[in-house]
Amino acid sequence: MDLFEKRGEVTVQNAIILAAGNSERFKINGELLPKVLFQIGGFSLLEIAITNLFLALDIKNFNIVLGAHYEMITEHLTKSQALKNLNINILFCNDYNLGNGLSLESGTRNLGASFMLTMCDHLFSQKTYKAFYSGVQETPLMPALACDPKINDIFDLDDATKVRSDRGLIAEIGKELDQYDLIDIGLFYFPSGSGSEISRRVKDGATSISQVVQGLVKGEGFRSVPLQEAKWQDIDDLPMWENAKKLFDESEIIGHIASAVSRQKVSL
Repeated sequence: MDLFEKRGEVTVQNAIILAAGNSERFKINGELLPKVLFQIGGFSLLEIAITNLFLALDIKNFNIVLGAHYEMITEHLTKSQALKNLNINILFCNDYNLGNGLSLESGTRNLGASFMLTMCDHLFSQKTYKAFYSGVQETPLMPALACDPKINDIFDLDDATKVRSDRGLIAEIGKELDQYDLIDIGLFYFPSGSGSEISRRVKDGATSISQVVQGLVKGEGFRSVPLQEAKWQDIDDLPMWENAKKLFDESEIIGHIASAVSRQKVSL
């Protein structure tokens, strides 16, 4: 099969959002708080991630993978007025402490269709989602990773996951790469049937998403999709959180949530 063959556009109706981490770098006044519940404009990062995917890409179904703070986050999701009309499936990953690759594998179980993947602590503009989705349509049979080519603009380059690409494909991925030309922004596309491949990589010892991707790179390949106008922020610590609040205006977030809630009502 020629994976570079387009074969028509793909419609993606599923998303996996990982929210299983311990939030170990988010202590405020000595108290450890789940960063997925941090708010911009009165809405949590998790609410923002879900509604943005729904609004930008019309995603219908969400697998939310939890680990630490399971009870607190589950209660938040079930009470959220912004999410009450969306199809949200809450999953628990027993091995979340071993790496986000295992959380990903948990999210793919019983999911045979294509899906988008992101982490709840990554913020993206609507334009970024749509630009990546457009890039996915060029080769919908291949998995793909959204990347930022503006390396000098990265807020915390040391913490970023680096990508070395070769003719539109990922050659290497990891935080410790010396040679790289792109930055992983934490937004992925996986075609239908990818769940079994991901499970195979995890069984072979992959514990992180980067290791899963590197395993797929050595197989059928994995596209890198550079987005020149990408607007995003990974939120791993409090300085990143402060930068995210500068990048993403509260009124913009509130407007997007209101639009998403309105569209949910219309689609019922």
